[in-house]
Amino acid sequence: VLRDGEVEYGRYGRMHRSWWVAGQVTFGEYGPELLVRSARSIGRYGRAAGEACLLTGRRVFAILHGVGWLLLLLLSLTIHIPMALYDLLEFSLCGTVGVIAVVVALNALNYLLKWTSLGLEATVSIGCLGLLTHGWRLGDGDGRLQKMAPHHLHGNAWESVLRNSDDRDRSEEASLLKLQEPDVEDLDDFQPAEDELLYEEQAAPTSVACSESGVPPHFSEADVELANTLSHLAAQASALTEMARAFAGPDL
Repeated sequence: VLRDGEVEYGRYGRMHRSWWVAGQVTFGEYGPELLVRSARSIGRYGRAAGEACLLTGRRVFAILHGVGWLLLLLLSLTIHIPMALYDLLEFSLCGTVGVIAVVVALNALNYLLKWTSLGLEATVSIGCLGLLTHGWRLGDGDGRLQKMAPHHLHGNAWESVLRNSDDRDRSEEASLLKLQEPDVEDLDDFQPAEDELLYEEQAAPTSVACSESGVPPHFSEADVELANTLSHLAAQASALTEMARAFAGPDL
């Protein structure tokens, strides 16, 4: 209706049609698209926050896992260092019998010479350490306790930390690439509508001029220019004819 009334209402009709097209593009196309994009952005930020919390939790778990390996290594060292010292003592004294003989001799000398009051405690400690060492070896028939040795724990802990670090890096990189993926649907191109409106506004004065000069509105600019040229030539021919008649009038 506004397009048909442009000739009748002139620039006011074009102005109202421009406002109408602008409102239609804004509220009919750009507004819904803006809402959809805003919802997608909010969803993406929410997903990013959730994944960030998940990755943070995994990092905290990795730290606790490393602390657990460290505590287990310290426990293994607490057990195996005294056992290693007892093995060294037993090796130096040519076996268990030599250890027992030396302990009995030292206790006898301590009883006679009164060297120290901690003789009984030292004897009990050496005895318990010997029982622990031999009992540990006797109970490790399938090799499970041997895996608790410090060198085994150190290798397993290092491999576990490296594996978890690689998995965490891959998951973080995949999450980052997923969040950086562009939307499948792009924003609509509103340039054709604007170009069409601009072309109609530029063509509107020509149509108005054609309507005011009596030229049919379906004529193109070339047709209008040709009609104007022919009209100008006809006017010049008419003027020349009148001048010829004026000069030839007295002779006639």
